[in-house]
Formats: sequence, C-alpha cells, structure tokens
Amino acid sequence: MCVRYNVRVALVDLDDPPAWFVRRQQQDHLTADQARQFAGTDGNVLLLTNPVSAGYTQNPISVYYCYGRREQQEQQQKQQQQQERQQDRRQQQQHEQQQHDRPRQLGDGATPLVAIAEVTNTPWGDRVRFVFRPEGDESPKALHVSPFMDMENTWHLRATPPGEGLKLSVVVTHPRLGQYFDAHLIAKRCSGPHATALNEAAGWGSLLRYGFMPQRVALWIYWQAVVLIAKGCPIHPKPDGASFKGRAAAAAEGKLRAPGGRGDEGGCPFEWTDTRAWPWYL
Repeated sequence: MCVRYNVRVALVDLDDPPAWFVRRQQQDHLTADQARQFAGTDGNVLLLTNPVSAGYTQNPISVYYCYGRREQQEQQQKQQQQQERQQDRRQQQQHEQQQHDRPRQLGDGATPLVAIAEVTNTPWGDRVRFVFRPEGDESPKALHVSPFMDMENTWHLRATPPGEGLKLSVVVTHPRLGQYFDAHLIAKRCSGPHATALNEAAGWGSLLRYGFMPQRVALWIYWQAVVLIAKGCPIHPKPDGASFKGRAAAAAEGKLRAPGGRGDEGGCPFEWTDTRAWPWYL
C-alpha cells in the first residue's frame, strides 16, 4: 500500500531562529549548543521540523543537520559563490532574486558532518534521539513508534544535504519479514514573498493546502491506524521502557557509529525522554 500526502515543513537555523520558533516551539527541541554537544560538532545546526500550529505540534521525526566549524562552512560558501560567478549573468540574477529573503546562506547544499534523528511516538509522546550519518546509516529500533510493529526492527535512515531541495528516507527491516515499510519526504525550497511565513500566514493557497499541518498529520496517523485494524493487522502493546531501552542499547554495541556522536566512546548512543503530558507531548 502506497500513500502520499502534501506537506510543508520548516528548515530552522538554530543559531538564528525566527521569532515564531523562539516563542512557540523552541522549548520542544534542542538548542544549537545542545545539538552540537550531542553530535560532537562545532558548526551551524539546521532543524527540519513541522512548525507549530494553533499551539499544537506533531513531529513523528525531526532532523538536526550538524555542520563543521563555521570557518569551514564559510569557505564552502565562498567556493560555491565563485562557481556561480562563472555562470550566465542572467542565471546569477535569478539566483540572487530567489535568495533575496535569505541573508544567511545556510542549507545551500553543503554536507553536514552528522545528523540527529529526533523520533516521537503517537499518541504517547515518548521521544528518542540518536546521531546518524546523513549519507546512510542504520540503528536498532529504539522506541515503540507504531502498535503495528514489534521491537525487532532496524531503522535505516538517509538525509540528503538541504539545498534547493532535500530528501529524507526511513526504511524499516525485520529479521523475518525483511524490508516491509519505508517513508520518504521529498521537498523543495519555497520561493516568493511568503517563503518563510508559517502555513497559516502564507496566503490563501498555502492555508488551504497546508494549514494546520500538525493536526492534519495526527489525523492521517489515526486514519491509517483505522485502515490497518480493518485489514486485520495484529497490534503489539507498548513494551516496558526499561526492557526495550536495554535491548536497543545492547543491539547498538559493536555497530559502526557516526563519528563524534553520542556513544562514540562506548556509551549508549540513545537519549530517551519520557512523555511529560498525555496523549501528546507538549
């Protein structure tokens, strides 16, 4: 079964976050310094997430793109600008117009050193964070995300560098079932006068197509649950946290880990946060 949805997500510069993020959503995520400490990096941090709407957030997965030193990032930007000057002058002018509302040229295709996956389950609101290689990495399942999947799964993640577009893929494999689930986000950078506005303030078109996106995501999740129940899919009860955390940490031992990330020196590579409010993390 293949299901497609249209979404509009935000790519937030955590070193210079917009006012709406600071007021409404910053407390729900890592700060730039916390992300750098967790990932073992020392450069800029971008956060891919679903923006808050009407005081409600719904993020099955958010991704932090963690870059190297600022000096290295600036050098990469300078090299890119030199290449752009060699292009046709008209193309350069079009490019500058597209960048008009983005004075800081972050997320323009430079490759992050590592990424952090921040996975939150619904409806319980528990959360786990771990570092992965953007070019492709795997992790033992470290959180009860869906009642239709047991805890024997392995997550395979890939996140292309944010530029004029980005891709995020999560593939789930099972020791007996093989690959039986995959989810993909394919996005392109918004342009125009409302490119950086929230969905509800980006014009009637965006409001009708993307307005109240967290609420829509929640409804989609529950609707697909109804469909699976109707098809007779077995339900796996939520396991005890201590048991699956121990299994996930043990399964991660011996695996090649992203350099500099949590657990790089032999410790547990996961950080769990139990829900503070039910049924949603607020």
